[in-house]
Amino acid sequence: MVAVEKGGRKLGGIFAALPTAFGHDGALDPEALRRLIASLMSRGVEGFYVGGSTGECFLLSERERMESLETVLKAVGGKVPVVAHVGSLSTKSAIELARHAAQAGVAAVSATPPLYFSYELDEIASYYQDIVQSCGLPLLVYNIPAFSGRNFGIQGLTRLLNIPGVLGLKHTSMNLHEMERIRAAFPAKVIFSGYDEIFVAATALGADGMIGSTVNLMPELFIAMRTQIREGNIAEAQKIQHIVNSIIEGLADGSFFPALKYALDLSGFSCGACRKPFQPLSEQRKTAIAARLVEYGLIK
Repeated sequence: MVAVEKGGRKLGGIFAALPTAFGHDGALDPEALRRLIASLMSRGVEGFYVGGSTGECFLLSERERMESLETVLKAVGGKVPVVAHVGSLSTKSAIELARHAAQAGVAAVSATPPLYFSYELDEIASYYQDIVQSCGLPLLVYNIPAFSGRNFGIQGLTRLLNIPGVLGLKHTSMNLHEMERIRAAFPAKVIFSGYDEIFVAATALGADGMIGSTVNLMPELFIAMRTQIREGNIAEAQKIQHIVNSIIEGLADGSFFPALKYALDLSGFSCGACRKPFQPLSEQRKTAIAARLVEYGLIK
C-alpha cells in the first residue's frame, strides 16, 4: 500500500502544515483558508498536511476537523497531495476521522500516538493497525516526542513501521541519528522531516521531504534550500537555513503558534487567533515579530 502522486512519484516534497483559519466569531473561516492555499500553491508548495499541531487539532471538534479537511481538498482540487492528521485520544474517534478522510479523497492519513494514558507499545501498534484497516489508506506515523511525551526510540519506530499499511514517518524530532538509522533500515518507506529548523540536515540524511509550519510563511526559502542541496551547494543551503532559523527564533520566543498566525496576518493572510487556552500576544511580542519579519524581508 503506497501513496503516490500523479505520474507515479513517491509521496514527498515540501508540504505546508496548514493552520486552521478562524473568523472573529471563533468559527471556521473557509475563505481565509482557501486564500492561503491558493497563494502557497502558486509559490511552489507541493502538498498539504491538514489538522496537525499547526492546525490546533485537539482544540477542534471532530466535525470541525472534517469540515476543515473538506475545505482544503476542494481548494487543492487534486493538484497536489493532501495528508490528513486523524490522531485522537481514542481509536474510535481516529477511525471516524480516517474513514471520512478516505471518502473525501486524501492521499494518506497520519496520526500522533494516543495521548494522556501511558499505553504499552503493543496498544499503540494496535491503534495504528486499526486506523489503517478501517480506512484502507497508507499511514504516516507522527513521531513528535516533545508534544506526545512518547519517545519510541529506534526499536519502537521499527515496530510501528513494520505494521502493514504504514507508509512511513513524520519525524518531528531533533534526533537525526534516529532518523538516519530508520532511513537505512527502511529504504522504501517515506520519511518527512517535521522540524523546519533542520531541513538541510534532514534532507542530507535522506528525508523524502518536509512538513513544516513556517512553510506557510516562507515557502520560497525552503524551495531555495532544496534547490541548492540538489545542485551540491551545501554552503549556500546552510546560509538559507541560517535565515530560516533566525526567523523561527523570532517566532518561538514565546508561544509559537499564536506568533505564526500573527506573522501570517502581517503577511496578508489572516487566519484569526489561536483558540484558548492559547493567549493573545502582547503588544511587545507583536512588535518584535514584525521587526524580525521586516529584518529578513518577509514584509515591508
